[in-house]
Amino acid sequence: MAVLAGLLACWAALFHYYGWGLVSDVGGECGDDGPACPTGTAPLIVLAFVCTFAAVFVLIAALALTTPKRLAIVLAAVGIGAAIFPGQSIERALTSDGRVPVAWTAPPDRPAGMAAVAMWQHGTTVVRIRPDQATGYDTAKPATAWTFTLPGTDVVCSASPRPDAGVGLLLHGPSDAACATVTALDLGTGRALWTYRIGEPDRALTNALIKGNDKQSGKVAAAGGVAVVVEHEKLQGLDARTGAPLWQAATGENQYAVDVDADAREVVVATLGGTVRSLSPADGTERWAAKLPRPDKATSVAIIGTGPVAVWHQGQQPRSNPAVTAFDGSGKAQADIPVTGADEDLVIGRWDRFGAQLPRLSAVVGGIMVTAAKAAGTDEYRVSGYSLADGRRVWSQDVDRTVVGLRAEAGGVLVATDASYGSSPRMRTFEPGTGKVLRDDQMREVHGKSPVDSKYAVAPVGPGRYAVVNETSTPTTRPLVLIG
Repeated sequence: MAVLAGLLACWAALFHYYGWGLVSDVGGECGDDGPACPTGTAPLIVLAFVCTFAAVFVLIAALALTTPKRLAIVLAAVGIGAAIFPGQSIERALTSDGRVPVAWTAPPDRPAGMAAVAMWQHGTTVVRIRPDQATGYDTAKPATAWTFTLPGTDVVCSASPRPDAGVGLLLHGPSDAACATVTALDLGTGRALWTYRIGEPDRALTNALIKGNDKQSGKVAAAGGVAVVVEHEKLQGLDARTGAPLWQAATGENQYAVDVDADAREVVVATLGGTVRSLSPADGTERWAAKLPRPDKATSVAIIGTGPVAVWHQGQQPRSNPAVTAFDGSGKAQADIPVTGADEDLVIGRWDRFGAQLPRLSAVVGGIMVTAAKAAGTDEYRVSGYSLADGRRVWSQDVDRTVVGLRAEAGGVLVATDASYGSSPRMRTFEPGTGKVLRDDQMREVHGKSPVDSKYAVAPVGPGRYAVVNETSTPTTRPLVLIG
C-alpha cells in the first residue's frame, strides 16, 4: 500500500506540473472566453486532483498499517521512482495531437545575450552567425560541429544571402572602422578558405546615404561558383573556392550598390540611384540595365528574388508608395505591385532582426512572388501569391500568427509563424502557384517554457524536421533548437 501511495503522489505532482504548465503556455488562462486549452489540459488537471486526494488517503492508510513507519516511507519512495516513466507516458498519450516535439537544444551561447545577425543552411548543417563568430551545427547527429571566430575586434557587417556549394561569405571589419575584409567559410569544416581586402569600401557602409536604414546587409553574394563583393562604385567577382579575382564591373558614378544577389544565371545589383542591373556571373558583362519606374530617386531598395528579378523600392517623395517591380529576361518592367493595395498591405521583410542579412518575408518561385501580408487596416497576417508577369494576386491564405520567416525550398515555400501566447511555432509549406498547403507542422510546447524566441529563423533539415535559430540566446531560448 505504501508503494501505491508513492506512485499516486508522484503522478499527482507530474500531472499538476504538466497540466498547469499547458495553461501557462497560453498566457495563464484558457477555455471559456480565453484561448483554447491545449490538447490534454483538462484530463491532466482532473487526474492531478484525483491522484492528490487518493495519495493522501492511501498514505494515511499505509502509515497506519505498516510497521515500522520508516519502512512505509522507504516503500513510498520506491513507488515514486517507479511511477516517473509511466507518468510521463500517460502525459504524452493525453497531449499527443500530431505536433512535432523538441528533439535537441544546442548548448548555451557564451557570452549570453549576444544576438545573431545572420544564418545559413548547407544540407543538414545550420550556421548561426553572431557579430563576432559563426557556429555550425550538425543537425543529423545532432551536435555543435565547429566555431569560427573573427580576428581581433572585427564584427560582421554583411553575410551572403545564402551559401553557394558549401561556401558562405562574411564581410567584416573593426567596430570603429569601415568593413573592408571578406572571408569565405567552408561550411563543412568552419575553415576560412580565403580572405579578400577591399581597396576602397563602398561609402554607403560608412555614411548616411541610405536614410532610415542603418543595416549593412546586401554587400556580398555567392552563386554559380562566383563570390560577388560590393566596393566603391564597382563590383568585384572572385572564385568562391579560391578567392582568385575573376572580373570587375562598374556600378557607375554615385551609383552606390545597396543590395546584391545572385543565382547560377545572373548577378543582380540594385543601386541607391534607382538602377537595377543584371550581370553574367562568368565574366561580369552586363546582360541588361533598367531604371525603377518611379519619378524620384529610390532611398530604400531590396532584391526580392531572381528569375525573374523582383525588386522592392521606396522613393523620397511623401506620395511615393513603396512597390515591388518585376523585370523580364531583357530588363523590361513587366509588373509593378504596390505594397499598399486595395485590401492588403504587403510585408516584404522584417527589418528589425538579423541585421547582416535582409530578413525577407517574400520569395520568387517560378514567376510567382509569395509574400507575407496583412489584411487592410488590421494586424491579421496572411500569405499571398502574385504573378510577376502582370502583378495579379493569384491566391491568398490566412495564417494564425505573425509571419516571422518565409523562404523558397525545393518542395515549395516554407512559412514560419511566431511563438506568441496561444500558439507554438508553426511551419507550413505552400505550393507557390496555388497556395495549397503541402505540409503543416507545429512545435509541441515545452511545459511552461518556450525554447523559441519571438525572433527566429527556421531551416528545414528533413521531412517534418526543422532547425530553429533564435536571434538571442538565454537560459530558456538556446541558440538553436531542433524540432521533429
